[in-house]
Amino acid sequence: MTKALACPVNLDELHTTYTKIQADFQKGCPQTNQEITEALSRYFYPKGITLTKDADVDTIEVFTEKQLAQLAFLRHLIMKVKNENIRNSLLLSFSSSVNKFNRTFHYTVSKGGGGGDSAAFRYYRYRIAPRTSIKSLGDF
Repeated sequence: MTKALACPVNLDELHTTYTKIQADFQKGCPQTNQEITEALSRYFYPKGITLTKDADVDTIEVFTEKQLAQLAFLRHLIMKVKNENIRNSLLLSFSSSVNKFNRTFHYTVSKGGGGGDSAAFRYYRYRIAPRTSIKSLGDF
């Protein structure tokens, strides 16, 4: 995080790279069950992470398969960026957005559009939201 914040970034190049990734994401975003299955087998994502011993359960599926496939695909696109400073800036943005793209995100109507927070920051343990407020990254 410090490296991404401290390194110089050409804003025009960042914008151009972001626009290309956005177009590539929209073009190849996994939507169907078959595309989701293929993305999950093709792109890296963390697997087998266990929770702390004081958690209520050993493991939890924080993401729907669709969210996981789309996040893995987006990360794949970002990792292809050759400019390390741009890539690190995009990864920082990516990591900040994961808070909203998961099953624990609790939407708060009183905060207006997009308001809310993740159970990871609201409670002492993970808590699945009563309804998924954001269906997928492809909806944006």
